[in-house]
Amino acid sequence: MGLFGGTVQKAQELGSAIMAIFSDTTNYGELNGQITELYKMYKGESKGGGMVRAIASFNSAAIMPNGLTAIYTGEDTESEEVPIELKFINDMIDLNNVNQGLQEKLILASQIEAKVLVKVSWFEDSEKEIFLPKITYLPGETTGYEFETDPTDPEKIISVKYKIGSTEFNEPFDNYAYVAFNALPGALPGYPDMGVVIQNMKNIDEALEDWQTMNRNFAISTPYFECNSGDEAKELVELMETSGWKRGQLFAGTAKYSLVGGDAGDFASIERKITNDAKHTSAATGVPVQHLGMPDELSNRSTADSLDDPAETKAIASTRLWMTFWETIFDIGIRLNNEASTGTYGELQSNVVEPDASGVSSDEFANVKDVYLPMYKEGALSLETLHNRTPEIDATKEAILMANEADPNDLDTGDGE
Repeated sequence: MGLFGGTVQKAQELGSAIMAIFSDTTNYGELNGQITELYKMYKGESKGGGMVRAIASFNSAAIMPNGLTAIYTGEDTESEEVPIELKFINDMIDLNNVNQGLQEKLILASQIEAKVLVKVSWFEDSEKEIFLPKITYLPGETTGYEFETDPTDPEKIISVKYKIGSTEFNEPFDNYAYVAFNALPGALPGYPDMGVVIQNMKNIDEALEDWQTMNRNFAISTPYFECNSGDEAKELVELMETSGWKRGQLFAGTAKYSLVGGDAGDFASIERKITNDAKHTSAATGVPVQHLGMPDELSNRSTADSLDDPAETKAIASTRLWMTFWETIFDIGIRLNNEASTGTYGELQSNVVEPDASGVSSDEFANVKDVYLPMYKEGALSLETLHNRTPEIDATKEAILMANEADPNDLDTGDGE
């Protein structure tokens, strides 16, 4: 090989080395690679975990702030007893600790995997007289579940195959419920919002570490002595060490003295980098930037409120998917009860209980207080409309209760009149 050929080879090797340095070893663009890395970040095994946890916590609170409840939608009866179907579903919610951990776990999974799969199976404990459906969450990361779909309908699941430990399962989909987020039309997998900003979240961690390093090294300016030669510098160091000189004390020598520190532009550059990555993360996940540790990005209250609007819209869209998911679980549970030969609930009607996670925000009450209540006091609004606009108030029931209330003038005042 001639000199030119060797030079070309060295250049190629150098180019490969440079590409290896600047290329990420994990393919974050590929779905499974995104999910694996997000789990590592959440567990603290990779940079960016704090941001992942913050986003997951925010969305969990935004989607179901008051947990999951069930409402009866069947025909009204004059009985004051709770409909048996509603009692059954409420008991199922309690048995599975839905509002004490399960739903939070499912929302976390939806943030990372953008999909959730659960199995609903019949559970019996004769001693405790428990005959209810049990909900089992199946993480895609550990079970590796796969679906068989209808050849004519790619979104209709026929069966599911997965593995728990060394045990393999391949079962019809009848007793399973599945939900995916950000799924493409005609496809089953979901795509996590955080998947496209993994590097941005890592960049924030790294930039904060750089900032801490600069603060540690340059927060206090460092004395610098410019000497004419190496020997002079050596003599100066020895003199300072033997004399016990400290900053603030008089010192005379031939070296030129100055103070050095970090450049203000360096700190500003790191700050801009953090801010830009936070904005990218906010745009992709829908979490307002002020909830990502950037309160300085807000100029006033109205700006903060407007930034929360997209987050609220996204939470509403996610909640709709969750409600469909839980409605499927309720339907499976009632069917399993009706199929079981044992139980204490008897034959249950289907499609008469629906999930609900509407909750009530402080903004809704503030709106009643600041808008509708003043209008009512001014006579520009009826009491019925005020009740209709007030969260968790049944206007019809309130009207009946108020009509049945005794006239204060008719009450016995105790004076015999």
